[in-house]
Amino acid sequence: MEKRKAYILVEGIADKHFLEEYILHLGYEDKDFEINAVNGWCNLKNFTPKLRQEEDNGIRTAIIFDADPNPDERRNELQNILRGGRSPSSASVFLIPNDSDAGCLEDLLEHLVPSEYQAVITCWDEFMVGIKRLSPELVPHDNLPGSKTKFYSYASLLLQDDDKKKHEEKHKGKDKKVNPASEGYRPYKDVKYWNLDGAYLDPLKKFLEDLQN
Repeated sequence: MEKRKAYILVEGIADKHFLEEYILHLGYEDKDFEINAVNGWCNLKNFTPKLRQEEDNGIRTAIIFDADPNPDERRNELQNILRGGRSPSSASVFLIPNDSDAGCLEDLLEHLVPSEYQAVITCWDEFMVGIKRLSPELVPHDNLPGSKTKFYSYASLLLQDDDKKKHEEKHKGKDKKVNPASEGYRPYKDVKYWNLDGAYLDPLKKFLEDLQN
């Protein structure tokens, strides 16, 4: 029997891209999941009618959003949005990074760096410690790079020529040039410097499996 398609909402383009890569890594097909970004969790209320429409058509729905500092609080906020209003939705909820810890996509990525590449992350962390210890303070606090910059740098440093060629081929003819290491385009599957088979991803893997069963 053909797998049932599921409809998933995520917060942003980075989450959408990662999830699309991970789903293909797991062996699903594009048709098995439709994924759309809402551009921030506060915009979820604008998408509950679409979720309800999919549900009325027999499609399983879900939202995969950041847990942020307080997972319990964020889950309650999201469920209140889903269940309230004129178009209540029965969508399942998964909180990144692992449906229990606080955090966001970048916290998930921390757990996907293979042991043989941890030295690159250590170098970055030591660089940041050194910058923060400069005396006098030469770098304004607001200019300190965050975790998004950390993983952009990680992906940029480890991007292989084959990855760049695949990216150029995929986006050939498009007017806007995009960096293949940017969060909406970087490869996650079929590269050695991301481990998509680790146990930390098991909760997300199980969540996606349940949407197809």
